[in-house]
Amino acid sequence: MSDARWRQITKGYVSVQGHHSPVRAPGETLARMAMAVRVTPTELRGAGRDDAAAELELLLERAEQERPSPPQGGYAPPLDAVTAIMAALSPEEQEEVIRRLRSGSPARPRSEEYDQHRRTG
Repeated sequence: MSDARWRQITKGYVSVQGHHSPVRAPGETLARMAMAVRVTPTELRGAGRDDAAAELELLLERAEQERPSPPQGGYAPPLDAVTAIMAALSPEEQEEVIRRLRSGSPARPRSEEYDQHRRTG
């Protein structure tokens, strides 16, 4: 979907030669947009878009079914990689990573103080 089309749908109109014409996204299109920005089916229903909510439920169900199952033998590459990285960190750094993961906050830009700590630590 183009950026222009996304804007038209979110604004609810398209402007042609200075005139605004209403735009209403088809249910499937709106469901795909909702999935991209993590809008729930309940939220779509609250906005009066039961059609898009039903489509989103189908998309989410399909995505869950298509998710690969964990490999046999307990090997999980992403988890093993994170574990290896965490093992290389100091206890303080591990606590900071865990704190950030729990809070859901994005990575903080590194500061001079942090860089100095890493060089001397």
